[in-house]
Amino acid sequence: EFVPIRTVVMNAMDKIEKASKLHGTVTGIATGFIDLDYRTAGMQPSDLVLIAARPSMGKTAFVLNLVDHVAVRKGLPCMIFSLEMSSLQMLNRVLAGMTDVNPDHLRINKPTGRELGQLEEAALRLKDLPFYLDYTVGATVEQIRAKVLLQCRLGKCDLVVVDYLHLLGGNRRKGETQEQMVGRNVRALKQLALDSNCPVLTVSQMNRACEARADKAYLPVMSDLRDSGTIEQVADCVAFIYRPERYGFTRDEKTGHSLVGVGKIYIAKNRNGSTGIARFRYNPSFTRITDYIQPGTQTSLGL
Repeated sequence: EFVPIRTVVMNAMDKIEKASKLHGTVTGIATGFIDLDYRTAGMQPSDLVLIAARPSMGKTAFVLNLVDHVAVRKGLPCMIFSLEMSSLQMLNRVLAGMTDVNPDHLRINKPTGRELGQLEEAALRLKDLPFYLDYTVGATVEQIRAKVLLQCRLGKCDLVVVDYLHLLGGNRRKGETQEQMVGRNVRALKQLALDSNCPVLTVSQMNRACEARADKAYLPVMSDLRDSGTIEQVADCVAFIYRPERYGFTRDEKTGHSLVGVGKIYIAKNRNGSTGIARFRYNPSFTRITDYIQPGTQTSLGL
């Protein structure tokens, strides 16, 4: 239906007035990473946010730490749809991130008495939180949509996470290529964000092109997204997880600061804000991710 301009103007002014009363620059849902929130003003309602990286770069760990901030620390309802890891595997990752317990102790070795106490305390905190995990192999966007809209009607959904885009199921239509099918799913996720009026964050793989370039830094660009055409057009925000240490870069050429345990988020597209680089720190097991504090400063905004 057509919407009168009067209604649009009143809604816009209402949002502007509310934003003017906020303390700070975050107008959406804060991610918990100061550098990233500084660039994006948080995750905005009805936005499709895409986090991409090469395998083992830490994209799932980053997203889980983001969800930990939104659900555990802020108490906002989150729904995670995992198409790769079971609910138990995902929960173990969440608990390891909350406690900084080595995940190998959960899978292979027995946790120590101190670690067991930390895990029990974290489990008690999680038990009553609005944190919903869904593990369905080959889940389709239609199935995810039905569950999300039901939770929205109950007032129990502020953030949707899909891990990850290229594992979404569904029947390929006659004559349809893989890229076209991914594009159809991306458009459906964007429509879900609009209909639910909450951010939809999805994880994506990158192709090998970035590691085949002559530039040995292997810096990510938009064309490195797998089946990237529609993703570039539809997504409101596209960010890449990049760890210089993985490619042998252990010191920043400009500042001389150590890059060991330092990751970068390349914001390549941001429809509602600026692009740029945000930084973070990670522990050796890559289960806990924290803000980057530049050496010699008291703030993390060392951009």
